[in-house]
Amino acid sequence: MRIENEVTFEDVRDAFLRENDLEDQYNRWGMQAIEIAQEQFGHWRRVILSSEDILGVMLPHHSRCGPEIVPASCSTVAAAIERLKLTPEDDACRKKVEQVSRKDASLIFLSARPIDHPQYPEYQALIQRKYQGLTHLDGLHRLLGWGLSGRSDVVAYVAGLAAGEEADLTGRDQQLR
Repeated sequence: MRIENEVTFEDVRDAFLRENDLEDQYNRWGMQAIEIAQEQFGHWRRVILSSEDILGVMLPHHSRCGPEIVPASCSTVAAAIERLKLTPEDDACRKKVEQVSRKDASLIFLSARPIDHPQYPEYQALIQRKYQGLTHLDGLHRLLGWGLSGRSDVVAYVAGLAAGEEADLTGRDQQLR
């Protein structure tokens, strides 16, 4: 991961709104997660993700579009891709991921640790494990698609990333150390 610069929350919000319609309930979910990250962490950085960074991003529980691609215990993009490969070729989630894998890269929104909020129980397994590492806020299908295709040089906004911390965000559970 390469840090480009610190950005304001207004920059992050404006970037999200340029690419997302809040009439869509899932975009509202993403925007609210970003707002919670702002409340919880208070600062943002614009970064460039490598293909390895993308594969290591932690995803919250996801079963919205059919099979459980990300279990309740959460998983990395790499592990979710392996589960996705086991789904039928006509699976809606798989088709969406394959479709976005061929599109131009768009912005991803992450945090340096999971958000902790009652409206977002998908992250609770990570909170309980005291997980620290790049964690998805918005762009799950795109992360899966780009991980599948080996994409790199993806722009992301990361909440709570402190200066010098990028080398230590490979993901870890504090209680396991």
